Amino acid sequence: MWAYRSNTSATAADDFTGHHITAVRQIRWDAAQPHPTDIPILNDAGAAAYPRALIEDQMAREQIMMANVLTGETFGAASSRR
Repeated sequence: MWAYRSNTSATAADDFTGHHITAVRQIRWDAAQPHPTDIPILNDAGAAAYPRALIEDQMAREQIMMANVLTGETFGAASSRR
C-alpha cells in the first residue's frame, strides 16, 4: 500500500498499469483497511487517526509485534507485556 495526501481528487486512466498494481483508489483514510503495520505509520505521518484499540486488535489477530524505533512505542503482543 502506498498512501499519499492530496487536497484534490484525481482519476487514474482506465488503461493504467504498473508492476504489482491491482488497483488505484482515492478514498478517505477512514474508508481504507490497510495492513496492520501500515496503520501506526499512517497515524505517525498525520495522515490518519486510527484508534489504538483497533491497532492492537489488528496486530494481535495477525500475531505481529511492532515497535516505533524513534519513540519506543510498541504495538501488538509486546505492548501488552509492559
